[in-house]
Amino acid sequence: MPALLAVVQITTYFILLLLAAYLLNRSGYHPVGLSTAGALVAFALIQADQFFGARFEAQADGLAQLLWAVYPLPVALWARTTILLLPDENLMIDRIWWTLVLPIALLLILGGWLGCDLVNLTTHQPGQLYWIYALFNIVTILLTLWTTRQAHRQTAATDRTRLALYWLQLAGLAYGVVMVPLAFGLLSPAVVFSLVVLDVIVFGLSGIAYNAIAEGQSVWRDLMATLLKALALIGLVILPWGVAIWLAKVWSLAVAGASLISIGAIALLVPLQDELERLIDSILAPGQQDEIESRQTLRILLHNSVQHPVSKLTKLDRDEFARLTRRALSHLPNLPRLAASPLTELNLVTARVNADADKLQRAQALRRILIEGIDALRPAGSGDYGTTDEWRFFNALYYPYVAGLSPYQHSLTGESLTAETAEVTAWFRAMVPERTLHNWQNRGAALIADILLEHERLLSAS
Repeated sequence: MPALLAVVQITTYFILLLLAAYLLNRSGYHPVGLSTAGALVAFALIQADQFFGARFEAQADGLAQLLWAVYPLPVALWARTTILLLPDENLMIDRIWWTLVLPIALLLILGGWLGCDLVNLTTHQPGQLYWIYALFNIVTILLTLWTTRQAHRQTAATDRTRLALYWLQLAGLAYGVVMVPLAFGLLSPAVVFSLVVLDVIVFGLSGIAYNAIAEGQSVWRDLMATLLKALALIGLVILPWGVAIWLAKVWSLAVAGASLISIGAIALLVPLQDELERLIDSILAPGQQDEIESRQTLRILLHNSVQHPVSKLTKLDRDEFARLTRRALSHLPNLPRLAASPLTELNLVTARVNADADKLQRAQALRRILIEGIDALRPAGSGDYGTTDEWRFFNALYYPYVAGLSPYQHSLTGESLTAETAEVTAWFRAMVPERTLHNWQNRGAALIADILLEHERLLSAS
């Protein structure tokens, strides 16, 4: 039984890190992708802690004290993911996360680092913050279930993301059910965290599925190829060393730690190989920025080469077409990622390019069409710019995606901005919470999508 448990823990550790890295690479570090990947990494480290604690006990106390920092993170980040998936603006839920969930998680992380405030590492008895930690997990998972349910209910029955949200609900419910006996000491942590393995993997796969549907892409074959590459490297690099260590009967905390670091590095670097290659390019050719960007463009185009049948675009319902438009707008600053959008196959795009146009040329045409759509949101006869209510959709899309302005970035100062961008930045910071900006971007994208879809259907009918 201990050997089987160790296999489950190491396998889970590997799979969760692989899913986290894959999601980060596919989502382009989108907020939903970041929070989901963070939860997966935190749970992977919990698995590592359980593995070390069961096999090395007192020897691993120092490592256990360090890794206690990740225990409050999975439910906190899981809740953040589901809040971001809510289709409508809900500032109250957003504020609850920032003012309650996150500060309590940070308090518990500090308590974990202090050692005995959560659980006494020597006696394994509850510490002073244990019941706060238990209550935090239960209440936060209830919040997560509620937000996921709201997101599911507010999603149209024909929307394909509805299935991903359904699986998120099931995973959250199972996670919460198993966490209750852990809080009251009815099951050991090793058993509990092994039981919820499937729930967390479903959470990660649901996050990947949601991202793929939002991008209009199919990623399962690519995900399986990534998994096979990582497994091949595990077999070539880790397995021989594992056999040698087993035959020599050399097993220590240092050897186990080095093995898990190697497994984790493979799980992270295989999906993020494009980022690794870009880092290597920047080191080897620091002054050749154009060449570095060109190589990165080719890598992204190759990685995101997914076929999208043109006939399906005009058959999409309004919500799904609006979501594709929203993602395409968010990729305006990144031409290679925009080239992966199904919207590059629109007849509107085809009408603006040559018959032999490649993906990048189609992406450039789509970029021009989307910028024209943003310009259509500019209030007529109201001057070059403004911060009144009628400007909200234009400002929410134009400044972040066309002008390249990050309004909440603290390094932005008046000295580095023009008078226009300084005024708009001050307006964003004073009057527009980030959640409101996100909502305005969704609504602005829906307006542009309506225009595009109408023109596309006219072209398809002609």
